[in-house]
This record gives sequence, C-alpha cells and structure tokens, in this order.
Amino acid sequence: AKGRGEGEAGQRQEIAAGGASGAVSWTDPTPSPAAPSPDAAPPAPSYTFDACAVRGNSAGLGGGVYVSGSAEKSISFGNACAFVGNEALQFGGALFIADNGIEPALPPHSWMFGAVFANNTAIFGGSVVGTQYPVPDDIDVFCEQCSFNEGDTNHAPIQDEDGFASYPAKLDSNNCPSSVSLNNESISVVAVLEDAFGNVMNGPYVLAQGFQVSMSTNAPCELVSSAENGTEVALQEDGSAPFPKFFLLGKDRTICNIFFQLEPSLSLPDSRCNVTLDGCPSGYIIEPHGSYDTCAVDSTSTVFDETTKLVLIICILVAVIFGMLLSLLAFFAYKRYYKRRRMVFDDIPDWDARTMTLRDILNDPQIPRIPWEAIELGQKIGQGAAGIVFKGYMRGKAIGGGTGTGTGTPPPSSGGGGGGGSG
Repeated sequence: AKGRGEGEAGQRQEIAAGGASGAVSWTDPTPSPAAPSPDAAPPAPSYTFDACAVRGNSAGLGGGVYVSGSAEKSISFGNACAFVGNEALQFGGALFIADNGIEPALPPHSWMFGAVFANNTAIFGGSVVGTQYPVPDDIDVFCEQCSFNEGDTNHAPIQDEDGFASYPAKLDSNNCPSSVSLNNESISVVAVLEDAFGNVMNGPYVLAQGFQVSMSTNAPCELVSSAENGTEVALQEDGSAPFPKFFLLGKDRTICNIFFQLEPSLSLPDSRCNVTLDGCPSGYIIEPHGSYDTCAVDSTSTVFDETTKLVLIICILVAVIFGMLLSLLAFFAYKRYYKRRRMVFDDIPDWDARTMTLRDILNDPQIPRIPWEAIELGQKIGQGAAGIVFKGYMRGKAIGGGTGTGTGTPPPSSGGGGGGGSG
C-alpha cells in the first residue's frame, strides 16, 4: 500500500494499490520467540489510519483490506474512513477477514468507527466483507456506527443485506418430510449450499467449483431412486441440488437418516434429515416383505380404493350431464307448448278452454250471423272429404267460397273473386 501512516489530523489519506490480498495487509507482527540478537530486526511498526479513503483497489481476496488473525495488529483504522470502489476477484470487495486457526482474526473490540462502504464489488461474494468459515464471533463488533451498504451500492452474487458473505458453511435440505407411509410414497428433496450468514451459495463461485452433491441412507433403510444415478446430482448455478423422486424401504416405525455429502469436500458439518416410515394409509394393512414392510389393501375395509373412487366420480359426472340434457329438453318442450297456447288465445279472443267451448261461441247471440239464404252459391271450386267448395255471393258481391253438400246457381252477372268462405 502506498500512503502515509499517522497522517495529520483531519487530513484524508489515500490508499490505492493492488495485490494478491488487498491494498492493506494486516498481518501478525509479533517477533519470533527466539532470543534477540544485536542483528535482529526491530518489531514491525504499527500504523493507524484516520479519515482515510481506501478507494479503487483490486485483489483476489479483500480488494481494499486483507486481515489475517493476530492478537496484535500492525495496521488499524480509526474514525471516519471510507471504502469506495474496491473490487475482489473472489470474496470481500472492501474487506476480507481470514482465519489462520492460531489467533483470532479480529481483536475483541472495535477498530473502526463511522466507516462508510460504497460501490464495492466482489465476483464471488461479500461486496463489503468476506470471511472464512467459521466466522469470527466478533464479526459484528469490529466496526461501530458504520454504514455497510451505503445507498445499496455494493454488489455481489452472494451476500446479506449488509454485504457480508463467507465461504460455504453448511449443506442443508429443503422440503424433507418428517414421515412417509410404507406404500411407496415418493419423496422430493432439494439440497442447498449456504454460507455462515444464511446466504445461498450461487453464481460464478458455484460454477467455478463444480460441486456434486450425493445422497445416501443408513441401514436397515434402503433408498431407491426413480432415475439412474439419481443419488448424485450437480449443484446448479442457483446453489440448489434437486434430486429426482426416490422411495425409502424399511420396517414400520423405522427412522431413516438421509445424508448429504458435498464433493469436493469442504469439511462441512454433518448434513442430514430424518424420515420416519409411518404405517399405511386408511384402507390398507401392513404386510411384511422380507427386509421391509409394504402396504396391502384391507379386504375387510369398506373404504374404496383409488380405482373405485375414479369409477364413482365418472358415474356421478355422467349422471349430472344426463340430468342437464333432460332439463334442457323439458325446457324447450314447455316453450313450444306455451307458444301454441298463445297462438290459440290470439286467434280466438276471450277464449278460455277451461270455461268456454266452441258450441258456446256459436250459440252466443251477441256474435253477428249471416243467414244461409243471403248467400248465393256460384261456380264449384273444388271438393274434398269435408264437402264441396263454391264461389259465394252476397248481395251481388263475391264474398268467397262456401262449403256444403248441395248445389246452387249463381246469378247471371257474376263478379270476380273467390276463396274460402263459410257454408
């Protein structure tokens, strides 16, 4: 790193440099425990940066600052430092905290105050802070009153709301059932790789590692996959490993442990889910079958099996459709009948078949009548089963035809016209 340590009060120090592990490398300056000699190098000096700006740096881990564990520190940051525009090619755009397994990576107190992190990026994860696993217990105290993700401008595929991410910490499983029945009930499980902050490992990091996730179970349980080589799948870019459906075989009330293993191995904690083989559904009985139990139909049960239920549903649907067709036919028949009744009522005014007959109408004195003698029969028009049809004349005018069985002679001067009339 270039720049000055112990800058003048209020003067912002620019730290701008690149390297394999950050612009600033915080390492253990503790001298060797061997006896000092006149030629021994003096202890490494300590530097404190106040009101500094770590800006525009790039590194593999910790684009701005790389911290390796030490009880003593050679570099620390005081008040109001800004970490802006730094980039990590792997983890920790602004800051990476390593764990060398010897000393704590961070001192048990805050060594930053009021720092601002903005526009930092990381190709893998942790645009603000990246760290190894296990995460130091004091990760949340190293910086007081700091703005970790200023304006939501720090970006990385893997990180929490503050821009923190770590190496993979656990392999978990989603939607793993607590119990299944013995009747070959299929199971779907998705394994997910997460970091110490609960972030799903995804993106370029997962693709670069080429992880494979395998699944197995313990004896006396047996795991049978529905697909060839279905017990080992690749970890996808979104950080999930969806396994094909599988079945568990075993004795009733057996607890089967399903184990998940990551390759290449990262020495993660044991990952498993427990599934209990729990009897048979209603209408079935447990039937021993060698090393495992199965479910058989209970012949004494009145519960329908799936085929019977399907046939019953089909019959009900057919009955409903048939009933609807009958209802439609009845509706149209009634409309036709109603229309015919309306036609009768319209042709014969005041007609009510319940209280009046045709004879009543013919004998009604209020209805005008044409005497038979007033009608003169003319030329014969035709003849049918009901009688003979003639042209008719009344007072010298053609009034239409008449029906009857007698004959008549029209007057000498016949008018035109003709048609159906009364007899």
